[in-house]
Amino acid sequence: MSSAKRARTGENNLTATEAKEVIDSLNLGIVCLDRDARVLCLNPPVPNLLHRPDEDLQGKVFWDLLPDGLGERFSAAFRSALDTNAPVRFEAHYPAPSTRRLDCRFFSTSRGVTLTLEDVTERNRVEEELRFIENIYRFHFSYSNDVIYSYDNDFRVLSVSPNVERILGYRPEEIIGRYFPELNILYRRDIKRASSDALFVLSGSTVRTSVYRFIAKDGTMRYGDTSGLPLMRDGRVAGVISVARDITERKKAEAVIRESEEKYRLVVKNANEGITVIQDGVLCFVNPKICELLGHAEEDLIGKPVAPFIHPDDRELVMGRHARRMKGESIPEVYPFRVVDRQGTIRWLEINAVRVAWEGRPATLNFLTDVSERVRAEQDRKKFEEQLAQSQKIEALGSFAGGIAHGLNNFIYPVIINTELLLEDAAPGSREQEILQQTLSAACRQRDLVRQILFFSRRSGPNPSPVQVAPLLDETISFLRSSIPSTIEIRKSIHAPWDTVMGDASQIQQIIMNLCRNAADAMVAQQGVIEIRLENTRLKTLEGHPELKPGRFLLLSVRDDGCGMTGEVMMHIFEPFFTTKEVGKGSGMGLPAVHGIVKSHGGAITVRSQTGRGALFSVYLPVHGNRDRGKASPRNAGKSK
Repeated sequence: MSSAKRARTGENNLTATEAKEVIDSLNLGIVCLDRDARVLCLNPPVPNLLHRPDEDLQGKVFWDLLPDGLGERFSAAFRSALDTNAPVRFEAHYPAPSTRRLDCRFFSTSRGVTLTLEDVTERNRVEEELRFIENIYRFHFSYSNDVIYSYDNDFRVLSVSPNVERILGYRPEEIIGRYFPELNILYRRDIKRASSDALFVLSGSTVRTSVYRFIAKDGTMRYGDTSGLPLMRDGRVAGVISVARDITERKKAEAVIRESEEKYRLVVKNANEGITVIQDGVLCFVNPKICELLGHAEEDLIGKPVAPFIHPDDRELVMGRHARRMKGESIPEVYPFRVVDRQGTIRWLEINAVRVAWEGRPATLNFLTDVSERVRAEQDRKKFEEQLAQSQKIEALGSFAGGIAHGLNNFIYPVIINTELLLEDAAPGSREQEILQQTLSAACRQRDLVRQILFFSRRSGPNPSPVQVAPLLDETISFLRSSIPSTIEIRKSIHAPWDTVMGDASQIQQIIMNLCRNAADAMVAQQGVIEIRLENTRLKTLEGHPELKPGRFLLLSVRDDGCGMTGEVMMHIFEPFFTTKEVGKGSGMGLPAVHGIVKSHGGAITVRSQTGRGALFSVYLPVHGNRDRGKASPRNAGKSK
């Protein structure tokens, strides 16, 4: 019956020929065995699977056809299927000519057993490779910090890697199939941004990478560096596949570093020391304190050479040591030097420098302390010690000179008296009168010199009484004008409401005369200006004169524009008999006498001078009483006898 006729009559059973055609076309070996396991029939794939020709198989006991070791296993399976009427299945390795893996199945039939043989060698190899790859991925996702997950367009989770349990505490089955919004695993402040990023990826535009905060099952927060790709299906975006890398430990480390950096920043910013990093002679880093010390803003210092900020006299020392330190040489780490700030003020800094690496290259880290006050204190102490030594020296010389002067007085006054008596008896114009007159003049000069020595030694102390200095100054200048060359101009300035001092008028006049004569002698070619000022001032302290008590003083200053003095000369000008004048032109007692008189009046004298720029002598005398001048006079009973 034809297939068309069977279709019209409703008969769908296959004929034996059709069934055989179907069986022969299968890629599955089929062997029909009788109850004695003899081969009744087989399809074409069987000879290929067993590597035996068809004629060698027909009518034979099947397990006799098999290699050693397989017959017993096939015999046991055959008996089990026949006796239990239940299918039996196992896989066998068939060795010839190359090892194949056969999936063997035994089915009981009315005539015996039907055996099917399927070559599963390739399938098993693929499955083993897949299992191997699966194991690798399982191992990777179990121990890595990368969680892979996917979700569809409705934000329903499709898959998640097993390591999510280790990182967030959720088992995969607790997440898969649920919608992201109901999971509550995203930190609430990140939900809006995460939703925006997800929609961006779902648009298929590009990959988006962001860091989100995830909430673990135990409530702790984890940071995930997340990236996503569109998940394509049938040419359209069906969802997103994402990888979230756990960077919590990195974030914690970054927070610790930031906290540490903030602490160091606060320390450096608020340090009372200037801190700099110098590389190749250029400032690479400065803190606020160094900006304060130099008077420049940070942007005016960074990238600038350090040398111009160093005092010219110290520049070679500092830069030389910096270069040697950069070479690794051993040099002093701590030493002082000077810098010049923006206003031109000189500051003393003490540097403590060490060699460091800055941005991968050698540099020096420098700590700078302002020691200007300490240096000034040391300089003041040294100057005070020098002044004290000088004062003690002058005191000793004064005592010595005073003793000599008193001894000379005992000789000079008899000479003067007797010479004056002899002059009364000498004939006018005679040779004897001339000699006696010369003798009397010489004795009087010696008497004046002894008087100055006594002033210096303060042994001829004043007979103190109130003295008005302003009128006395006018009188003295009038007297001096005739003895000082007319080519020297004398300028006077008096601004002293309180001009009364307690002292001796003649000795105060001696101060004025000696200072003015000294100024005139300093004039080059006997030309120049002498400025004399009288004014009031208040003093709390006077450098180099701690003995002065605070109060109101009368300041007498004499300034000249003469040749000036060196520092070495100024150290000796108040010593008796010290002079820079030619032999025979000065006794060396003018300024020592001034020094002695000023000291005896409870005052002080200072001098400032530079070579070629003149000199300024300043005399400070304590003011006596008030502004009422009626109780004092330019001349008083305090004259020296």
